[in-house]
Amino acid sequence: MRKMVLFFIMFSLLMLSVTGCSLLQRPNTVADQFLLSLKNNEFDKLAPLVYTKEGTKSEIKTTPEALNTEEGKIIKALLSKISFEPAKTESKEGDSAVVSVKITTVDTNVLYAKLMQEVMPLAFASAFAGEEEQKEIEKMMPSLMLKNINDPNVTMTTKDIKMNLKKIDGKYKVVMDDQLFKDLFGELGSK
Repeated sequence: MRKMVLFFIMFSLLMLSVTGCSLLQRPNTVADQFLLSLKNNEFDKLAPLVYTKEGTKSEIKTTPEALNTEEGKIIKALLSKISFEPAKTESKEGDSAVVSVKITTVDTNVLYAKLMQEVMPLAFASAFAGEEEQKEIEKMMPSLMLKNINDPNVTMTTKDIKMNLKKIDGKYKVVMDDQLFKDLFGELGSK
């Protein structure tokens, strides 16, 4: 009897490990891990989850130097505001998969409009001033943008997006292309 119980426990552990490995490689699970790593600014966890499509300009620069720039701080602030529902696999064919996910992000159109409302009076006032005043306004832009992103009442938008995944060396990776970049970063992703 004791051998039977031990055998049952060993068999259960084996099945759990096999099932667990396959669960981690479902396209929707990889997409969820990717989005959670982005939201939590855990860029070290992104590398094994991302495939950057050749010829695309969409890369998330994750070096400590890049993340400490004004642009890096803005990206981290935008990402920390992301929320999402669990992804659903829509199709799997060969080494490719498509998942859909409902994602909520900062509405960058509203963000830019608000930023322009704040900057335009300063720009008009300095239009006839010297170059130094214009440079000061340019320096203020990132801090104003960060202030607006971190505003508790920042306008958010929810959209259904599609994420492409590609199997590389037997593991699904999220294809970071221009469309996904724009879906995540809005107008910032189209620059």
